[in-house]
Amino acid sequence: MGSAFTRDPVTGERVVVIEAVRGLGDHLASGEQIGERWNVARGAEQITDLGVLTAAQAQAVADLALRCERETGRPQDVEWAILGDEILLLQARPITTLDEVEPIPMNEEAPPGPWEWDSAHNRLPMTPLTASVFTEGFERGSRRLAETYGAPIRQLSMRIINGYLYVQVVPPAGKPGSPFPPKPVMRALFRIVPLLRSRKRAAREAMEQRVDRSLLHEWRADVGPRITSTVDTWLDLDRAALTNEQLARLVVEAAELAREVFGWNMVTDPAYLFPLSDLHDFVESTLGGGMETATRLLAGASPSAYRDSVASLAGSLSEEGRATIVGDDGDVIGRLETTDPDFVRAYRAHLHDHGLRVLGFDLSAKTLLEQPDLELARIATMPRQDDPTAGAEQLASELSDSLNSEEAARFGRLVSEARDTYPIREEGEAVHARVLGINRLIALEVGRRMAWEKDLSDPVHVVFLSLDEITGWLQEPSDQAAVVRTRRGQHAWAKGRSPEAHLGGEAPMPDPEIFPTDVQRIMKAISLIITHDQRPAELAEGVDGVAASPGVHTGQVRIVMDPDDLGKVQPNDVLVAPITATPWEVVFPMIGALVTEGGGLLSHPAIVAREYGLPAVVGCEGALSRFRDGQMVVVDGAAGTVTAIEGA
Repeated sequence: MGSAFTRDPVTGERVVVIEAVRGLGDHLASGEQIGERWNVARGAEQITDLGVLTAAQAQAVADLALRCERETGRPQDVEWAILGDEILLLQARPITTLDEVEPIPMNEEAPPGPWEWDSAHNRLPMTPLTASVFTEGFERGSRRLAETYGAPIRQLSMRIINGYLYVQVVPPAGKPGSPFPPKPVMRALFRIVPLLRSRKRAAREAMEQRVDRSLLHEWRADVGPRITSTVDTWLDLDRAALTNEQLARLVVEAAELAREVFGWNMVTDPAYLFPLSDLHDFVESTLGGGMETATRLLAGASPSAYRDSVASLAGSLSEEGRATIVGDDGDVIGRLETTDPDFVRAYRAHLHDHGLRVLGFDLSAKTLLEQPDLELARIATMPRQDDPTAGAEQLASELSDSLNSEEAARFGRLVSEARDTYPIREEGEAVHARVLGINRLIALEVGRRMAWEKDLSDPVHVVFLSLDEITGWLQEPSDQAAVVRTRRGQHAWAKGRSPEAHLGGEAPMPDPEIFPTDVQRIMKAISLIITHDQRPAELAEGVDGVAASPGVHTGQVRIVMDPDDLGKVQPNDVLVAPITATPWEVVFPMIGALVTEGGGLLSHPAIVAREYGLPAVVGCEGALSRFRDGQMVVVDGAAGTVTAIEGA
């Protein structure tokens, strides 16, 4: 029997610390006897060997402790015992040595009008620093999107309400949430309302001049490379040597760069949405299929530089080098040392190119650069990856054979154009993730200075301050501990609850047909995203979620509530998560299947699962409470089902 802490009680590190003895544990608790110690994070690592536990038993104890943490919402000090083959929970209580905060309830009133929870970007509460950078960038981007393509709105407003992101459509006239007028009235409004007249003109010019294509070219040829070069310069900068004034300027510049990138992401999205919409219309009207068929035709069309890099590294790692990373019993050691100098150089280049990814959508999430051993361990244990392109080509060939020559030619053009433009979403989001990473590292430098001046208890808590508060501190330092502690408590409270999907009512979805012909194209594209990405799908009876990526996989559930849990994912696990963002791709080469509570066929988890050939079920509400760590399940990505194996 023994104890298990779900955090290191001294350092607070996210690792399960286990101490075990044979017989009764009272001598261990009193300090009279030293127990065998295990650390469990990326696997079970034995620190002291007294012949008490096997690696499998240590992992099982860790899983029990982590389950207690999930149930209570706080790190736990667990007492346990093993009787025969059964692990018994004796007691669980919060760890008292950590700098934990008590949840502080928030009761913010939503501004007038309907607000919809933006679960597509982040299903977790957002920290104040991320909010002060992202929300302004989102609103700017939405205005540019509307002005460029003629969307009949002023903008999309974004607010943090009780810790979570909410979005509201601001119409050109009237109150948000007002019902749309009938088609004749709407067409008349586009003739007499100045803003709507300008939107109609913009929509027509966007289609005639193929603005989506020109913006895509500008991003790929000029904007993307410029942003990447800027980030590389800041990464190589000695940030500790900057004066407070210089650092304040860098903080502002980095935030502006993040806003610019997200704005570009929004205006380049139509470059893939328009061709996808055309392909979907053809599949639906001529082939009798739907979005599931359209997306299967695009599998393999969104290459990932990160995926290519890790696959190359995994293939080049010698068995001798692998042995320094993975122990004889299969447990991951994660050492940086290896006997292969060429691999070391390649791995360092990989971290330079991809290590800035924050492992989430929030600046509270660590970058790969902050945990290089974890990335190394994944590469050493990465299963072989299959390219799904052949399956997509076979499907296209089969569908084409059912068409006449004219239809087949048009179908081929539609598929080709959709596949050519489809990669832009993940390309843009990968750059955005890297820009968020440099924002985090710059903010941490401010946090270190605050902690040195004792104005902050921990540098990482800087994310609980807004952008203005950080730059204000650099101009005139002052104690931030009290405000940060309050916000950490509010964040903990928000994290322990489920946000409401709608506040102040639900905004009606307009029929694109009520708008003038020139405007219908952008409205159909927006409707596509809302229907197949942002809003939960209406599921058929007998399915658990959206059938996002075909295939069947049987494996152990690994519940990942937030990026801090990614380290416990093992090869061929079934990853169960609230949602995934682009940076979560770091675990996709390892896992066997994916289940998320949020998302639809065009959501990030669905897109990337298809690129990796992983069975995936998304929009599986309740999955985090329905399944448990270590449970064996069968994921059928074509049927949209997740089935627990009884007794396993």
